[in-house]
Amino acid sequence: MRKLSIILATAVILVFSTSVYAEEYKCSYLYNQKEFSLTLEKVTDYSYNFNMDYETEEYILGETDKLLILGAPQIVDDGDVVFRLIFMDKIDKTFTLTSVIEPSLTENYEAGIWGYAKGTCD
Repeated sequence: MRKLSIILATAVILVFSTSVYAEEYKCSYLYNQKEFSLTLEKVTDYSYNFNMDYETEEYILGETDKLLILGAPQIVDDGDVVFRLIFMDKIDKTFTLTSVIEPSLTENYEAGIWGYAKGTCD
């Protein structure tokens, strides 16, 4: 009986300790009347994988019961650098994704915004 209790306790601990990493959001947004899908999957206590047609690691900048804020620098066209910021409302299941371009290129982008999208998640 004691052995069974130890096995059950171990199983419960394993299930709950790995549930931290089980957070996953399947999201989409419209751009030029075309739908784009992406997935955010928690991989550590500090980051999520952003998976679209490519995969990047997005760092947790802040998190509450209501909001998740992720961000990371990205190298884009011809080696230009943007910083992508994702704000997600975990209650409403909505998000915004904003990419800000490096200072030397801001004259080509209004307010330095390289890209912006608003979407929903399951």
